[in-house]
Amino acid sequence: MKVIIPLAGKGTRLRPHTHLTPKPMLKVAGKPVMSYVLDELKKLGNVEQVIYITGHLKEKVEEYARSEMDVDLKVETESL
Repeated sequence: MKVIIPLAGKGTRLRPHTHLTPKPMLKVAGKPVMSYVLDELKKLGNVEQVIYITGHLKEKVEEYARSEMDVDLKVETESL
C-alpha cells in the first residue's frame, strides 16, 4: 500500500510554537503529532511507500520520518 501524508503549511495559527518547530513535530502528550500517524501506519503492516508533502522546516520533518519508518520514503515540497 502507498500512503500520502500532507504535512505542508507554516502553522501560522500555532505561532509562536511554529517559528522553529514545524507543526507536525509539535508535541502532544510528550510526542510529536506526526508520531501518532506513523504509529497507525506501522499497525497496518503492509505499507510499502510513504509520500510526505512538506513545506515549512521540511528538513526536520524528513529527518524524523526517516528515523521512524522503514519503508520507501519520498518527500515532496509543497508548490506555492
